[in-house]
Amino acid sequence: MNHVCASRIYDVGRVDWSLSRHPEPYTAEANWLAISELRESFTEHVGQSRFRLGRVLGEGSMAVVFEAVDLEMQRRVALKISRLGSPAAGPQTACEFKTLGLFQHRSIVRSHALFDDRTHPAFFTMQLIEGVSLDVWLRPRLMLDVRRLRCALLQLADALREVHACSVVHRDLKPTNILVTNQGRLVLIDFGLAADMTARPLSCEPGDIHGTPAYMAPEQAAGQEPSPASDMYALGVILFEALTSNLPFSGNLPNQLWARQREQPARPSTVACGVPADLDVLCGELMARDPRCRPTAEDLGARLNQSQCA
Repeated sequence: MNHVCASRIYDVGRVDWSLSRHPEPYTAEANWLAISELRESFTEHVGQSRFRLGRVLGEGSMAVVFEAVDLEMQRRVALKISRLGSPAAGPQTACEFKTLGLFQHRSIVRSHALFDDRTHPAFFTMQLIEGVSLDVWLRPRLMLDVRRLRCALLQLADALREVHACSVVHRDLKPTNILVTNQGRLVLIDFGLAADMTARPLSCEPGDIHGTPAYMAPEQAAGQEPSPASDMYALGVILFEALTSNLPFSGNLPNQLWARQREQPARPSTVACGVPADLDVLCGELMARDPRCRPTAEDLGARLNQSQCA
């Protein structure tokens, strides 16, 4: 990269971290009841002539993903139902479905069909990925497999190159949003918070934040417009966590965000032993405070050796 990398401080103080913007998480019991009600509502309004819901594959504050059988298409699918009762739920679900339709890449989950007739919560079906989350796959015997880590970085670089080439920013890159099949194929999932870089205005207002705080880039946490560099920072956090079993910043959320604006994270080699030198350097570059200093997905792919996945 031929630009000058200067430090940049983002004003985290103006970001609204109120409970109205980030509701208190469900208790375990309340969450179980909410999912049960969502399942019952789905069966009541949609019936079982087309879909049979199975186990919960994943859930968050915005949606629940079930394993399901599509009886008409005679295949198992992942079925994502919005758990938002607001009028925006349908358009938001449709937006994620449309975003997934932009990609044709083996490391990005494929969408199937959207269902939104406004008589029941909007939902869509997508490719069912059978595998484990990235953090589990990287430690097959509770010890980091560095070869697997290098292979993961190569596949993620290629997937993010496709995402960014389509003018999309994922905005919620983290280990649980990356699945790995039994064959070692990584698949990027959950584009519910993805931002379309061609849209003006973007799907966020100044001061709004979207994503998981532990993996947010400084500019993202400060409510600035996201960019592909924001995803690359999150990838750096994933790499740091894989190498050290820790996140780069600790403490309560406000302190983490404060430090993120003003401190360059420590190198993994200062936290853990046996960190490969090249990955140590790469991690520092990916987590540069200034977005202009971070490698792009294309840069990263060029630096990694295809033979590392052999």
